[in-house]
Amino acid sequence: MKVGRQRIELAAAVAVFAALIAAAVGAPPNANPLRAVGEESGAETQAADSKATPAKSDEPKRPREELFVGWEPPAAALVISGMLEGHIEPCGCTGLANQKGGLMRRHTLIKQLAADWKCDVLPVDVGQSVKHTGRQAEIKFQRMVDAYKAMNYRAVAFGPADLRLSTGELYTAVVGSGDGSTPFVSANVGLFEFDEAALPAYRTLDAGGLKVGVTTVFADSLHREVPGDEIKFKPAASALASANKQLAAAKCDVQVLLVHGTMKETEDLAAKFPQFGIVATSGGADEPLRRPKQLKSGAMLVEVGHKGIYAGVIGVHKTAAGVKFRYQLVPLDDRFADSPEIVRVMASYQEELKSAWEKGLDAYGIKPIDDSGRRQFVGSAKCGDCHATAFEIWEKTPHAHATESLVHPPERSEIARHFDAECLSCHVTGWEPQKFVPFASGYLGLGEKGTPHLTGSGCENCHGPGSKHVAAEEGDADEATKKRLRAEMVLKLDVAERTCVKCHDLENSPEFHKAGAFEKYWKRVEHKGKD
Repeated sequence: MKVGRQRIELAAAVAVFAALIAAAVGAPPNANPLRAVGEESGAETQAADSKATPAKSDEPKRPREELFVGWEPPAAALVISGMLEGHIEPCGCTGLANQKGGLMRRHTLIKQLAADWKCDVLPVDVGQSVKHTGRQAEIKFQRMVDAYKAMNYRAVAFGPADLRLSTGELYTAVVGSGDGSTPFVSANVGLFEFDEAALPAYRTLDAGGLKVGVTTVFADSLHREVPGDEIKFKPAASALASANKQLAAAKCDVQVLLVHGTMKETEDLAAKFPQFGIVATSGGADEPLRRPKQLKSGAMLVEVGHKGIYAGVIGVHKTAAGVKFRYQLVPLDDRFADSPEIVRVMASYQEELKSAWEKGLDAYGIKPIDDSGRRQFVGSAKCGDCHATAFEIWEKTPHAHATESLVHPPERSEIARHFDAECLSCHVTGWEPQKFVPFASGYLGLGEKGTPHLTGSGCENCHGPGSKHVAAEEGDADEATKKRLRAEMVLKLDVAERTCVKCHDLENSPEFHKAGAFEKYWKRVEHKGKD
């Protein structure tokens, strides 16, 4: 198996990322990704058990380590995730080889653990599956529930963004057919009411000759982040006291607590209920600890980080003295191939977005920003009528092909994404990048009823809408008006970088945030004024 290392920077502002030199890291055919060695851009060694092996590279980088070195197959394994915040797959704008995370890779990890160790693998999640509200977030959440079921998740908690979704849509996605197949568990959250038949307070699982009990709580401090009264809450401590009685009666060998809350709340609950041997939290830093923290109760405290970049794996080993835990933090990098099952879920998600788009932006839940009475978007070709040299420079950049890269992605090409507002916002002309909504005169789709002249990340994304400037130049405006409108279209170099980072944020374009990067990329696309 060869792991592609192509880096592609698709820029959406004046600084453009040209395609970088492709490199490759080789691994034997059918190599086990848990043993594959390549490059890893993360910091530090992942766990005390791990060994690092340098990778071949033209650039100095930290080596990608082997995983689970020295491990004996456990009786059971927990895969702990959370805080996905809607990042169901890496954006891909900088090349998938340079980004971590995604449900497709996570499922491959889960399947590989089960195949290698011939044991039960129990995936659990501390919640916050989505980040935003609105119709797209609801569609995404529904498909994420499908993915959790395909990955056989045994317990998924709620985050505040999950509970801010339309309660009816949330109930349908979580409870579904009401046959008990929901992956969600909560000791203290009720949807409309507390109904353990629809939403269990805990689960007991038989795995490798052990009984594992797991429950989740939504921290008290977060109740105020969920408006309305349709979502019901119990105090976390009293809800856990009730769940623990039932777990104790079930005589569990291992008890697992998933807390969506701050680190302090997590540690306070762990101290109050010391029978939990494994505690996972949504609290903590963006980058999770490489080694779990040992609490005074003796529990292993696991952080999950943010955006689903990592998964924590706990091996549960049976010993004469009881159970023993081993831990490995796993970066979900490109050593893990895409799971075909989750690829199908992602394709279904994009098809639903397409269906909503074709019904109209109202059905999609998008309200364009009114730009009537102000400057409107005219398209880069119109700019090229007078700024021919600048237009020719733009045409040779990835900016000009940004929409095409969604229609026919260079990677994961089986899934088009040109009906996905979260992608379109930086790949077309006339959208607010961080709000995922178009201006009324911005890009509204391909085809006869669309605005194909606004494909690509065009001139106006950086310089602003050009309608008034064009009208003045082509009409009978006086020279003072023309001069004023020309000045309004100028993007001064000393403020250009702030425009660039609206799309070239740290998540999608990490290279852009290195010292001197803006100056380097600007030199590749430098253009000035009219011919």
